[in-house]
Order: sequence, then C-alpha cells, then structure tokens
Amino acid sequence: LPTSAEMVSTLMLGQVPGVARMKVGIVDVRDVASALILAMTTPEAAGHRFICPTGTVWLKDLAETLHKKYAARGYRIHTLQFPIWAVRLLALFDNKIARVVGDLGGCEKRVHLSKTEPAVTDPSGAVFYRAFWRRGP
Repeated sequence: LPTSAEMVSTLMLGQVPGVARMKVGIVDVRDVASALILAMTTPEAAGHRFICPTGTVWLKDLAETLHKKYAARGYRIHTLQFPIWAVRLLALFDNKIARVVGDLGGCEKRVHLSKTEPAVTDPSGAVFYRAFWRRGP
C-alpha cells in the first residue's frame, strides 16, 4: 500500500483519474511524533511496534475534502469513484494502482491501539496537515 503522504500527493497532483472504493487509515503527524516520544521514554516500549491511526475514511471522501479545499489553488483532484472491476483492470497497467487492489471494498482493518492511546488525539487535522505541507496554506 502506498504511504499516506504518497496517496495524498497522488490525489492532489491528479496522477490518477479517480479513486478506488476503499478505506484508508488516517493519523495526524503530531500524534505520530507524540507516540515516538512516548515510545522512546517508556522502557516497556522497547522492541514493540506501535500503530497510530486515529480513524479511517473512504478514499472518495478524502478526495472530495481535498478537492473542496485545494481545487481553487489549481490542484486537479479527481473524485470519481471507480467500480472495483475497473480498478482491477487499471491495476494491470499501473503499478501504483496495483498496490491498492488488496484493500478494495472498504473492509475495516482492526488494530489494537491501547499502546498508543495516550499519544493519539483527533483525526480531523490529519489530512489538512499533510496537504498544508504539500504546498502551504
């Protein structure tokens, strides 16, 4: 699966003609920083992996949110949602699209967040924070 930064950049630069029917995890980079600090300062954290998503969002909703906020600044963010069969067909010709085929359909991935709960806040700023650093306010 592409990194979240790559996914947002791909959407904002119009590098794909639409979006797949899938959910993606979101996290605010500030929460990741808090989790890293907590992991480095907590002896019991040694040798453990920490997952920090604060929620999931449909990729179409993410694209629409970015479109509303950044289309006026010249970004061509496509919001058309392709049916799953079309994404599978496009994946035969595009490696970037092929990487998301396993996540089509929007199945929720369950992860245990108890290790990171003290460091995680609200997901609402995560998308805009990443998009802001793409080009500025």
